[in-house]
Amino acid sequence: MDMQLQPVVLEGYREVLNTAVTQEETLESIVPDTYPDIARIVSAVGRVYVRDCEPSEGTVRLTGTIQTTVFYIPEGEALPKTLEVAIPFQCIKDHPTLRSSSMVQASAQVTFADARAINPRKVVARAEIVVELAAYELCSRELTCDVQGGPEGSLEKRLLSARDIVVSGVVEKPFLFSDLIRMPPSKGEIQQLLLCRPQLDVMEGKLIGRKLVVKGSVKLYLVYLCDDQVTSTCFELPFSQVLDVEQEAGDQGSQVDVRLKSVDCRLRDGELEVTVEACAQAVVRVEREVTLLADVYSVSCRLDAQRAPCTICTLAETGGTSQSVRHFYQTTVEAKQVLDSFAVVKDVTQRNGEHGSELAAQIQVHMLYLDEEGALRGATDSVMVTCPYQVPDGCERKVHGRAVGDVSAAAVSGGIDLRFEVEFRWLTIKEEELLCVSSVASTGAYDGPCSRPSLVIRRVDAGEQLWDVAKACGATIQDICTANELTCETVPQGMVLLIPTKRV
Repeated sequence: MDMQLQPVVLEGYREVLNTAVTQEETLESIVPDTYPDIARIVSAVGRVYVRDCEPSEGTVRLTGTIQTTVFYIPEGEALPKTLEVAIPFQCIKDHPTLRSSSMVQASAQVTFADARAINPRKVVARAEIVVELAAYELCSRELTCDVQGGPEGSLEKRLLSARDIVVSGVVEKPFLFSDLIRMPPSKGEIQQLLLCRPQLDVMEGKLIGRKLVVKGSVKLYLVYLCDDQVTSTCFELPFSQVLDVEQEAGDQGSQVDVRLKSVDCRLRDGELEVTVEACAQAVVRVEREVTLLADVYSVSCRLDAQRAPCTICTLAETGGTSQSVRHFYQTTVEAKQVLDSFAVVKDVTQRNGEHGSELAAQIQVHMLYLDEEGALRGATDSVMVTCPYQVPDGCERKVHGRAVGDVSAAAVSGGIDLRFEVEFRWLTIKEEELLCVSSVASTGAYDGPCSRPSLVIRRVDAGEQLWDVAKACGATIQDICTANELTCETVPQGMVLLIPTKRV
């Protein structure tokens, strides 16, 4: 009997790496000749810019810069100045599944930055960064969707329709935009720009056919001198980008992110010239219906049908929750005004709490404030944020945490009152293992026309389905249903069936 299996080739990207790398970088820097000597360092604020991400065989290499702004008080002066220290970094992650063809997406953030003076003309800047890496490799799977051949009407096939969700595209798009910011009269004129801290906010990622529309904004938090006073303000620069995807897709757990490559903010003639270089990146998933040949047998001869397991993804769903946080930071001196504050999620873990499973996020909160004497001060505090958390049975989850929106910081008696939101976002994945026919061959005909009785009485054993009974007896499901007046293929355990077999 000549039979041919009909294959179907499924293509998609497979995630081969998903990890976070924490590393610390330091750099000594000389104070430029045009800058005054350092009397006291107040604080340091760091921003990280990932420039390049290069995969190769067994490794991936990221390069970039940690831009550190060092606030200090010059000798013999009362007003602060800032020194910019650019710390180059290189992050290398080895993994055996990485290839030069791998599609790698990365994001990074500074969780801690400080500086100390070696002498009045030299500083050491230090920063800790967390780099999140995800790598994907294009692969294909060949599965059997049907079988053809054999005597006409002799093959009984069990076809299974399954839902499979795959990563259909890993895309990125570098972009650059500029803007000119004019200070409103109420904010005063900038004498000297001390700090420009950018913060990304991706508000929307919407798929329209083969276009992915990404909308967001870059908020610029400015600290500057105005009329010999330290003050602060914020501006928001919206952006919109369209990414091309390989095929039309729905919202099946697609993920969108934007990473900063550089931010240049210059004060010229009382106006701020801002240039932002960034990279939009997305992982796009698509749902497809797949027909698998789960089993096959013949009513006219013996078949040896081998089956092999195949894994399909039946669920890829994004979700999340947010947690409001209120924290009091006790200062050593009374605070008068908070100039800048922001929160960074250092890491997220799952643990067992008093009331069951929960997520725990370690948050670093950074503050820049003026005391009652008008002196500039900086502070960093650590906050632990928890929320109830439950993973559905049979699923896996990848969780990411971030502080969203502005940090509300108010100087109160004894310290600073902080309020902010922490958002936990996750991707829920469920995979199932199905059996699919991998080979089939005839092992010979039945012994003779009378080798099988024309009618068999058979009891349904525990765990058996009608397919199992029909296959064991060399009968068809349709004949069994007709002989026993069954309206569906579900039969209870222990039921006695009359099974007419085909005598070929």
